[in-house]
Amino acid sequence: MSVLTYWLLRGISSGEQLSILFGASLNSLTLAILTSVTVIGSVIPVAYLSVRHRNYFSGLVEKACFTGFALPSVAVSISLVFFAAQIGKPIYQSIWLLVLACFILYLPTGLGAVRSTMLQISPRIDESSRTLGRGALRTSISVTLPLLKPGIVMGGAIVFLVTMKELPAVLMLSPLDFSTLTSEIWSYSSEAFFAKAALPSLILILLSSVPLTLILAKSGFKR
Repeated sequence: MSVLTYWLLRGISSGEQLSILFGASLNSLTLAILTSVTVIGSVIPVAYLSVRHRNYFSGLVEKACFTGFALPSVAVSISLVFFAAQIGKPIYQSIWLLVLACFILYLPTGLGAVRSTMLQISPRIDESSRTLGRGALRTSISVTLPLLKPGIVMGGAIVFLVTMKELPAVLMLSPLDFSTLTSEIWSYSSEAFFAKAALPSLILILLSSVPLTLILAKSGFKR
């Protein structure tokens, strides 16, 4: 923070033209929010099946979700470029292709957070609800989901945080005239414009501090 502040103040004092980068900030937030929502929405049923109904199929689906840990961003991005150019042309050069890349990369992150919370919920709670006359679907919505909320919030915050700093996929899959804070930082720093790179870096830290605060709060962090 101190180094970034130093370069920012040095740039201002020397008359450097600095832009607030509202567009890049909005793009970063949009990408992070879309990725978080799609990841968490997908991992909830996977976590439920892998914990409550453990069998060969649910185990296979769970393992498939964790393959993102073994795939580098560049490999995923190149594969999606080929796929979109050959088959998925409607999403080629669109933000949804970028969201798909981040979804593949960070699906294991969201699944790990939600699944760990699911493991802490006793199956007897579901059984008690069904004994009282509620069906499986109603029990899942009214009983299991509220108890799963801490894991959902934690997983969403972590996915949001890691998506905000994603760079390789952004550089390779972004639509035309689409820039994020990370791509702006990379562009300025690669040309040694450190004063210009300092501002988007500080904005990125500021925006990332929101999910980081949620993570620390949910984990019971105390000073």
